[in-house]
Amino acid sequence: MARADGLVVLARVLSLGFLSVTASAEPTTGTPPRMCRDSVYALALRPWDPPAAPRQEFPAEREDLAAAMRLNELAERSLEARAYARAEPLLRRALAIADDVLAPADPQILPILRNLADLYVVENELCRAEALYRRSLAILEREVGPDSLGVSAALDDLAAVYMATRRFELAEPLYRRALAIFEAAFGVDNLHVTIGLNDLADLYVAEERYLEAEPLYRRSLAILERTFGPTDVRVAALCEKRARLLLKLHIPASTVPPKAGRM
Repeated sequence: MARADGLVVLARVLSLGFLSVTASAEPTTGTPPRMCRDSVYALALRPWDPPAAPRQEFPAEREDLAAAMRLNELAERSLEARAYARAEPLLRRALAIADDVLAPADPQILPILRNLADLYVVENELCRAEALYRRSLAILEREVGPDSLGVSAALDDLAAVYMATRRFELAEPLYRRALAIFEAAFGVDNLHVTIGLNDLADLYVAEERYLEAEPLYRRSLAILERTFGPTDVRVAALCEKRARLLLKLHIPASTVPPKAGRM
């Protein structure tokens, strides 16, 4: 998968593919896997209309959906080969077919949405990527719940777009949610938590909120040192980042304790 942000990719890997983690580990919200085509908003505008009956899926629709998934698979190969111009029409066609045969919030559409959004990020089409990431997040929140581990990567994807477009006030609550999800799922001192700590710290640095960023880097560094040892390359990279931050604060690195508890 081609990505512009390595941490976002790692978050996706750690979340084990959105729905697959939560299917066995967490209860769902009880939302049916398929929704009627009429949106909840449309029904609210017309409360006198009875809800639409569930759609019956016919063999032709299943064949169309299978075709959409095959197009998505072909596009993934093109993305891996960095053949973005070849991947985009495949994904756009796959999405059009899936939208035609599935309800708007059907989770089967998630792989296509994610791949096309990722491609738009690579192509710097951030407005288009944002719309698809927002749609993916809404589907996941409905299917697995807003605090599920499966939502964390979608939060990170959307927050990364907000960061790239300097809408920090929109990115911050998403990064905070992702960090809280990691802490609840793995514990406050687990390696997975460093993803959320570093994302939030990077946001604070971008906003020049250095005093808020430093304890997050320090906490992340402590986790990395315990996990990999003080000489690991990942520890060295974060030490360098933290040292640059301390220079901005005019604080010698040696005067700040190397480890910190939970924020």
